[in-house]
Formats: sequence, structure tokens, C-alpha cells
Amino acid sequence: MAMGRTDRLDVILASRGGSPESAWRILTLLREFTDHLSVIVGFKAFSAAAFIALGADEIVMSPLSELGPVHIQTASPLAPIGADGNPAWVSPYDIMTYVEYAKTNGANPEMIFGDIDLHPLVLGSAMRAYNLAKMVATKCLGLSGKTMVQSELDRIVDAFIGGTHSSSMPFTRYDCLEELKLPVIYASPQLEASIGMLVSVYNQNVSYSSEPETDPISKREYRTITPAILESLGLTQVYKRRIERIVTPEGNVTEVPGWGGWMNETVQEAM
Repeated sequence: MAMGRTDRLDVILASRGGSPESAWRILTLLREFTDHLSVIVGFKAFSAAAFIALGADEIVMSPLSELGPVHIQTASPLAPIGADGNPAWVSPYDIMTYVEYAKTNGANPEMIFGDIDLHPLVLGSAMRAYNLAKMVATKCLGLSGKTMVQSELDRIVDAFIGGTHSSSMPFTRYDCLEELKLPVIYASPQLEASIGMLVSVYNQNVSYSSEPETDPISKREYRTITPAILESLGLTQVYKRRIERIVTPEGNVTEVPGWGGWMNETVQEAM
């Protein structure tokens, strides 16, 4: 059923994150269909998912709702090898924190970057991801209904992009309203109960693991995950992704993403 453009659009958002580029595309698409966007945070809108909330006219939160922060890590074959034998994830926050610490303690630039055992392209990739996240957060805030001076906008962006110094410290409803001054609306008790029930149903249908199967043609083992559900009036789409298990000639086992796509399915309600 085509909804068309509407004066008000309510979106329930429950996500652990994704890419900033996808968040921007989702937000701008939603904005094409309404002049007033309300994002209802279904407990968690982490990392890039928080960008969608930042671009809303109002953010509806319960006492358990949490936003962000944005946790940036980049992968590169040029990165140092980690304990598991694979290239380590590199965080721009770790790089910047070390540089700031070294400068505070009197180190000169040559010494600082001489101590960082990272390929220049790895450093560049990490900082590019950091700048991308800041740019997208700024653009998303620009689509919200709140008028802000540049200093206020910068303060909110800096808070989400590394401001908490920990990926395990999200922003609570109190933080969003009292400290960040975001357009937060308190969810009513009835809405809180509805959000909890709906998110519980989605959580039971989302899966990141499954029993392995064998492809009849390639003979490779694989498993199918369901990391996302997108639902609106009259339509439910479930995203499925195949993860293939590959054994190298040396005997090492690795999992690589295979095909993936959206499918029309029915979400099973909890009994």
C-alpha cells in the first residue's frame, strides 16, 4: 500500500548501527515524505543509527532509550596483525588520543608519528572515516527542525563523534534533553509498553547465528543470518545474508559475506 506524502511521519528506530552513508540515505528518504519527522527510539539507536534521530524534528524516548555514540573502526590489510592472526581494527580515537597525550608530554611531531607503527594509508583511512562521520552528523543535524548556532551544532557533533571516549557509554534520555539540548519528547506509559512489545518481537526475529548448511553446488558450509527488519503499514521486509565458511590450504578457517538482500516475509510474533 503506497502511503505517499504525509504531514507527519513516525519512525520506530531500534538499531546497533551501520554506516554513516546508509544513515544519511535513510534520513533524506524519510524527509522526502514528510515535513515533520518523529523518531521513536526503541531502546537502542547506536552508532550511525543515532544520525537518523539527530535529523528528526522530535526524538521520543523512554527511560530505557539510548542514543549513540558513534564508534568508528577501520579495517585494512595493511594494519598490524592482531592476536587472532588477522589485521587489527584501527580506531581514529586511539590515534588522536595518543597524539594528544604525546603532545601534552612534550613530544615533537617526528617522535609522535615515529612511535605509531601504522602504515600511512592505514592512518589516512582511519582519519577519513572520522571526518566522514563528522560530516554526516553535521548534515543530519541540519535537517532537524531545531535552529542552532554553529557552536551548538559543533558541540553536539563532537559529543557523538568520540565525545564519550567509550563505545559503551551511550547517551541516556537525560543526557539528550538536559545536556545536549536535543528535541526530546518523553514517551507516555502506554507508548513505552507498545515500544517494548514491538522491539521484543523484532529481537526474536533478528538472528546473527544459525545452524550451518552445505551448498549443494560449491559444497561449502554456510549459515544464514537475519540482521535487519523493515516494517511499515501493509509491508514487512526482512534482510537475509549468507555467511560462507572457507578453509584455506593452510587449514585456517574464515567466514566471508556471501549474497544478501531484502525479502518480503511475515514477522513471527512471540508466543
